[in-house]
Amino acid sequence: MRKDREIEELIAQVQYRSNSAIRARIRRRLEESWQRRTRTATRPGNAFEAAWIPKLRPVAFAAAALIVLGVLGSLLHRSASPAYALEQTMAAVKDIRYFHFRFQGGSKEYDKEAWIEYDPEGSLRNVRVNIRTGDVKQAMVWSQGITQYLRWHTNDLSIFDDQEYTDKVLFFVRRYDPRQAIGYLRERVQDDGIQVQIGQPADGTAPITVTVDYDPNTYMIDKPMPRMRERLSVDPASKLIRRVQVETLAEGRYVNSGVYEYLDYSRPFAPGLFDLKREAPADMSYSVTTGIAMGIEQGSLSDAEVAVQLVRGFLEAWAAKDYERAAQIHGYMVTGEAQSLRDKVLQRKNILRVLSIDSPAAPERPLTGLLVPCTVEYEENGTSKIGRCEFRVSKSSRDRWRIRDLQQKETPPNSRP
Repeated sequence: MRKDREIEELIAQVQYRSNSAIRARIRRRLEESWQRRTRTATRPGNAFEAAWIPKLRPVAFAAAALIVLGVLGSLLHRSASPAYALEQTMAAVKDIRYFHFRFQGGSKEYDKEAWIEYDPEGSLRNVRVNIRTGDVKQAMVWSQGITQYLRWHTNDLSIFDDQEYTDKVLFFVRRYDPRQAIGYLRERVQDDGIQVQIGQPADGTAPITVTVDYDPNTYMIDKPMPRMRERLSVDPASKLIRRVQVETLAEGRYVNSGVYEYLDYSRPFAPGLFDLKREAPADMSYSVTTGIAMGIEQGSLSDAEVAVQLVRGFLEAWAAKDYERAAQIHGYMVTGEAQSLRDKVLQRKNILRVLSIDSPAAPERPLTGLLVPCTVEYEENGTSKIGRCEFRVSKSSRDRWRIRDLQQKETPPNSRP
């Protein structure tokens, strides 16, 4: 009897995570094993064995114990391992310096491929993204705040520095570079706006699924978006992200918007990958604006003060028909944008006077910066009119602010002063 108690205590000491599928398999295998032993002991013509069964209860109990231990050993060896947590992926990628992944849009007309490199100290060094929309191909390289932008369809290469553009690049890296993406998700969960669920598969060899739901207008910077969902597929052995399925909520259901696939981890890139000048055709036009002080310097001014001063300076230059100065205050990344601003905006209206500039206000999510409303009197086609304008302004680079967007609206006649 002491042996029975020892075996019973041994069984009681076995611990495992509760899982309905595993419990069902344990129950099934126990029943099958016990039925085989019962049939063998009581089959016809085996009266000798049947007579000895009552005397063999301790042996039978020991056999049952061995069955339990064997089943638990074969079915639960994986379930005893810790459940997956986001921190495991963070630890797996913390020393990786090279990431290479690709996105295929749901329509097959849009795709992009990205290469991200860190220096030995763990700081972001280079980012390259190739983008294809139909037959249009573009490439962007960012390094230490300087951006190269190559557009084959317009045969031009632009080199500029702009804080808002840098913020978008860094946001992309935080979202889809595994070295930063998991930390980003943890921060966003704490700040609210997204929900994360981890699906732990019963089979230890199956991919781990991390489902991330985004509230409207929280998925991207400066671009309104509906409710979105991402499904991260994590390798259970390496804890590395292998793919991310992107879905959009449309008409009450999630539809496929594309898939990120992670192609290489830790494989150094080819020399020259981050130098687009080497890929540019000899006859390609160049636009370099890194030496131009766009917008105005903030200095000791508050954000609200520099926003008002920026808008006032732009309107005064516009009223004086100093279009070059107005374009410089407005700010641009490509020289062609300055000409477009002159042709499509500045020369079409003459600013007569600034009637008011209202207090800046923060825009609705996901827009960034500040909104500055104002009222102006202007002349268009020989007619004097009163109009409302709303400027969106934000940081440019080197402690300077610039204009990002200008919305104009004519005031009805009965509301004119």
